Amino acid sequence: GASLLAPVVAAHPPPRELWVPLALLSLLAFYLRQWTFQDNKVAQMFWLGCLKSFFVKIKGLCVNDPQSYLARAVRNVGQTYDDVCLPEEPYVFLSTTKAHVAWAERMFDFIKLHYPEYTHWHMDMIPTGGNWEHHVIAAIRGCAFMIGICTEECKESNAKFGCPAEWEAARDLGKKVLLIAEASAFKVARENPRVYQFARRFQFLEYHWTTDMTKRLLSEVQDFLGPSCPIRIPQEVLTLYLDGDLDAFDYSAEQKLKEVVIEELRAELA
Repeated sequence: GASLLAPVVAAHPPPRELWVPLALLSLLAFYLRQWTFQDNKVAQMFWLGCLKSFFVKIKGLCVNDPQSYLARAVRNVGQTYDDVCLPEEPYVFLSTTKAHVAWAERMFDFIKLHYPEYTHWHMDMIPTGGNWEHHVIAAIRGCAFMIGICTEECKESNAKFGCPAEWEAARDLGKKVLLIAEASAFKVARENPRVYQFARRFQFLEYHWTTDMTKRLLSEVQDFLGPSCPIRIPQEVLTLYLDGDLDAFDYSAEQKLKEVVIEELRAELA
């Protein structure tokens, strides 16, 4: 029974309501095996058969747990999808709620200034009519690493496909997952049992000010990607911001940049 269940429990811990019955049954099995059925082979075979049936049932409950669905789907590398459209590698998976996608992209722009070869992907980049599930699974498999943004909305995250499920699936696949959370929002999000359990096992980068967070996040990225090669030439920074070609930087691009900066300043002043 133990050999049958151990690999499953290691990958997918059983629901909490099964912990106590499982522990009691294990103790009972040990007691009966050691003292009651020592000399009764028929009784031993009957008891082991019942025990195996019980463990098979537990295994089914573990595997069918909706909270582990995405992690299992991502690990099933034999299943490929031809209907997905993803950016060229290397790219970063931005795992966040829909309301914070724009903020996540601005944060990623800071990383891209130091690692210009990286692009990014998030859920809003799924084309209209595209299979949402297939895109998420393929994006987790192909990403270089994941940045998970824990917001207040994570309190109500979907057990099967929410942000915590994406973090867990990437972790199970051996991907680097960097988790960041604004301090007050993190307190709310931890009311979700899954976020709470994740926070007990892995460190979140908590912050109060965005500038502090970007510096800490960049430091974490540099720790596992190695020294960065930041863009330093002004033209490179400007053309990157304009999604332009460095070799094609000319007077028209400069004028466009001025217009963009003026609009940004107006917004800030307003």
